[in-house]
Amino acid sequence: WPRIIRGFHLAYAKLAALDEGEGLLRWGRAFEGKRGSADVLWQQFMDQVRAAASIGSLKGALRDLRQAVRTLKEEETDPLRVRLVGEIWVLMEPYANLGLEQFLGSSPDLRVWVDREVSPRHWVDLHLLHLPKARRRQRELERASLPYLRESVGGHGLETVGQTVLAGPEGIDGVIHLYPFTCMPEIVAQNILVHGARELDMPLLTVISSEQTGEAGVETRVEAFLDLLEERRVKGSGPLVLPGV
Repeated sequence: WPRIIRGFHLAYAKLAALDEGEGLLRWGRAFEGKRGSADVLWQQFMDQVRAAASIGSLKGALRDLRQAVRTLKEEETDPLRVRLVGEIWVLMEPYANLGLEQFLGSSPDLRVWVDREVSPRHWVDLHLLHLPKARRRQRELERASLPYLRESVGGHGLETVGQTVLAGPEGIDGVIHLYPFTCMPEIVAQNILVHGARELDMPLLTVISSEQTGEAGVETRVEAFLDLLEERRVKGSGPLVLPGV
């Protein structure tokens, strides 16, 4: 039993380290002076996590990554803040979302700081470990969703609505909603958000993933969305909701 417990402890520590590391990667991509620098650091960190056999080595790898990412910052950068919401598999799997998170973070014309709350660690903290911090955030999302959605619709539908409602107060410029074709919880959320985003004055783009989804088409839509976010920031233009692709 002690070995099994230590194994679970190390597995969770790796999950938590990867979650924090991804957050640092998203920050690094937004603020790096030389494009691609954060991704190089991320690959080095991934190798360290794979090889880590103790909690101490994971903490050391995270400490090194934090210090290295800080050195990348370009002082004059003022990135757009874009929040990704939706179904967990499409959010997490680059094949399913056509590498959208990396595409956003590596945009050659505009700097984008990607915000993504849904992750395997978040799920474990909330549903398996019932950690107070995760439960507080869940209650916050539930309260935020109340004007639009009063009951859970399964999956991450409620979280999608709550995170979009809170996007403005949390400093987000725009929201991209990702979900697989025929995913009922996210379809419910999307129908709510079409109207809710206008009321909230929060730009929204929906991307539906299926075997027919083309990378070039998605990238073109996302580039147009980013341009409009930038124009909105500069000129203070009105609310924006783009149809799904």
